[in-house]
Amino acid sequence: MKKYLFLLIFLCAKVYGQPLDSLKFVAVDSFLLLGKITDQTETPFERLPAKLKGVSRPEVWDLGKNTSGLALRFASDATAFGLEWEVLNDRVFNHMSYTGIKGFDLYVWDEGRWMFLNSGRPTGKLSKVMVEQDLATNGMREYLLHFPLYDGLQNLKIGINAEAKIRRPKEEIIQQEAPVIFYGTSITQGACASRPGMAYPNIIRRELNREIYNLGFSGNGKLDLEIAELIAQKAAAAIVIDCVPNCTPTDINDRLFRFVEIIKSKQPETPIIFVENVIYPPMQFKPTLSEWVAAKNEAYLNQYKRIQKAWPQAEFKYLKANTLLKGDMEHSVDGIHLTDYGFMQLSERLLEVIQSTSEDI
Repeated sequence: MKKYLFLLIFLCAKVYGQPLDSLKFVAVDSFLLLGKITDQTETPFERLPAKLKGVSRPEVWDLGKNTSGLALRFASDATAFGLEWEVLNDRVFNHMSYTGIKGFDLYVWDEGRWMFLNSGRPTGKLSKVMVEQDLATNGMREYLLHFPLYDGLQNLKIGINAEAKIRRPKEEIIQQEAPVIFYGTSITQGACASRPGMAYPNIIRRELNREIYNLGFSGNGKLDLEIAELIAQKAAAAIVIDCVPNCTPTDINDRLFRFVEIIKSKQPETPIIFVENVIYPPMQFKPTLSEWVAAKNEAYLNQYKRIQKAWPQAEFKYLKANTLLKGDMEHSVDGIHLTDYGFMQLSERLLEVIQSTSEDI
């Protein structure tokens, strides 16, 4: 019996397996990098401009090194894909998958939509893994590779079978002009998606085929004014402000109006979408938490009304907490952060509103 089991395993490996070492690994410098609001960064794979070092709070600066929202576009006729990469911190959380924190996921363009192919699952600070193999040989295909949500990236190579070709994308599937910019908290950054492509800004990128910039800073979406100035510099199709979970009512009262004023000084026509604090499942059993979230949302709504009066001709949208997620309360991994199920719900709601702001989206 053991002999037959060994033979079966051997035959499966022979037919379906391809040694990782048989792949040729190439640097990604010449491919199309998406998700960077500026190219003036300290290293290629990060979100904030170098000029904010020493200006932004240390927590914001460090989180700017995380690659959430970054993605790579390329075309290839490969039948097998591998990845080799080194992360900056090798982070581990007890409420989020390693693939979401410091892994990748790969999508392929097929019949007019992005289809999930497989994930690059990390093995540590240094990873070299097979992503997918034995793909049909149908010529050049277009690919989208989502980057880690909660770690930085020092280097990256893509592996393909030896006879295959890989190059910059041929088709401009994702529109890069007039992006959607997301500003917010850990939920915006992607906690706790099982893999990078399930963070709600990344879902929206694929659905709209439009560039997005993820300026979610875990625990630190506190309306820092230099981030408003950064947002203001980039002409956008829409801006989503989803910062309430990290703010106190005082933060909102003191900073939200000025944050919007900075953006409006450079982007008077850009629609802005204000998102309340989502409803946390434990709130129905914890009166103190419920009252705290309600106080923050009330301050947010009051400042929104003030903003409306200041710019009566501008286009604003306001999303109340009870419209964001389904009422089954199954959207969270820890009572706060969203699962993939929660992110799908939130992205559907935001897509509806973003698309209503412009006929061009």
